Amino acid sequence: MFSPSAKNWIAKYFTYVDSGEIVIADSTHFKGGSDEKNDEILHFFANHTGLTFGSPTRLIFSEEMKFDLTQEEKLKVLLFEALIIVYIQESQKPFNENEFIACLCRFYTPDKVTNIYPWLSVFYSDKPKNALERLFSKRIKIKSSLKESNFWLNYLSNSFVYLDIIMFSAYLRGKSKGFENHSESYALQILQATVFAAKVDDKIDEIDYKLISYFISSAGISEQNETIINELIKNNEIKLSDCYFQRDNTLLSYYVFDVATFMLETTNQRYIKEHAFHLELGTMLGLNEAERESSISQCKAFIMQYSPSIELLTTSSESKMVYSNLSKRYLKILGRNKDKFLEEVKESKELLALVKKSMHTELTSKEKEIVKTQFKDILKTMPSLAIFLIPGGSLLLPLILKLVPDLLPSAFKSNEIEEKD
Repeated sequence: MFSPSAKNWIAKYFTYVDSGEIVIADSTHFKGGSDEKNDEILHFFANHTGLTFGSPTRLIFSEEMKFDLTQEEKLKVLLFEALIIVYIQESQKPFNENEFIACLCRFYTPDKVTNIYPWLSVFYSDKPKNALERLFSKRIKIKSSLKESNFWLNYLSNSFVYLDIIMFSAYLRGKSKGFENHSESYALQILQATVFAAKVDDKIDEIDYKLISYFISSAGISEQNETIINELIKNNEIKLSDCYFQRDNTLLSYYVFDVATFMLETTNQRYIKEHAFHLELGTMLGLNEAERESSISQCKAFIMQYSPSIELLTTSSESKMVYSNLSKRYLKILGRNKDKFLEEVKESKELLALVKKSMHTELTSKEKEIVKTQFKDILKTMPSLAIFLIPGGSLLLPLILKLVPDLLPSAFKSNEIEEKD
């Protein structure tokens, strides 16, 4: 029995690792050979699992265990496994459980406890794993006062937990002193982008306010910075170009762009100014055209496939109106293409057989070429949904990266889904 809501779940998780039921491989599956490639792989995994949007759809290492978890528990384990991936990417030696736990504790422990992050005090008197368990429990939750109109947010999970991954990566690369070092400024940049995404159609309606309220609660920013965001909402004289966005952290740039795209895709029905907004924001973030298109394609694919199960879009009467306002074009696109794609996958039995074989033995050069050719054929059939809908997708990505290392992210260079009325 595995219950991330109970004490000692991290220790229990590693018993599955020790028994071989969960495999944490020190392989090249997660290592791209450079910071840039590592960022691309991590960004793809975050979108592929729903971590980017705080809506877990699948786990990474333990997906095949079929644990019976609540959404909160699933988000907690997904956050933990994503931290493991970052550690594997940046570590120059084999994965070690105790060294990883010690590293996480150093990352989350501040020099002093502040009023902004009082939950960090868990590290001052507890065993490392138990302290981390308590911290993760607090990180995945958001809390609103009974007096506030957004009390409904208590039913949702923290959508900004992916910031932990971004900051942990920066910490291991020596670009940050720990969690507290940049969390406030990073969150502020994301919130700025979401406000201007909501303003793309020149107004912020009730649905936009609900999403922005959710993001503010998730960010846990200070009253001073919350005032800044509220001013952005009210003041139409402030332009996107007046805001500051950091350009030296690619993972952060991807994240800011992804969350802004999520805001656009779930609230706006007309997209006349969408391209201009993506171009301006992407340029300010230092993302080139291929990187922007990759993010847009992955975000759209996630929404199309998982919108019925995203808590933010379906939990409580307040948030259901967000889901009801999703553009009808996504349902049309999904209906038009899903059957076609699945038929293509079924016909590619040789591809799936070779992928399965590669899990146990090295493929020949000819077999690798077959995998590459057939997988690219699938991408041509339906580029922006391909990897998300393939059976066993949680295992397929690292295998494909190993067999076809040049496939990501070039496969998404022309993946914009166009709507035909």
